[in-house]
Amino acid sequence: MTAGNQPQPKLTKEELKVLYEIYDKNKDNTLSDEELNAIIKDAKENKNLDPRVKEILQKYDDNKDGIIDDNELKAAVADIKLSGIYHYIFLIRIILLIN
Repeated sequence: MTAGNQPQPKLTKEELKVLYEIYDKNKDNTLSDEELNAIIKDAKENKNLDPRVKEILQKYDDNKDGIIDDNELKAAVADIKLSGIYHYIFLIRIILLIN
């Protein structure tokens, strides 16, 4: 937690960019519930999972058993949403500074 007791996402901008690149199918710069569900489905099935995504999800393997269980996956999805919010706030700040 940081100032103001706000949670901070574990994801870096680069990791978030990878997730958007792979899962933002309509390229609207958001991850819809359907697109987030694709991440969940891929992670649970653990097949055809992009190695970059697999590496990102390992951050959430709290018990280090090599498997992302449901609770760990929920934390990852929540963090992806949180990271997306931080990403948009950052872009808005840049736009406001430019104008």
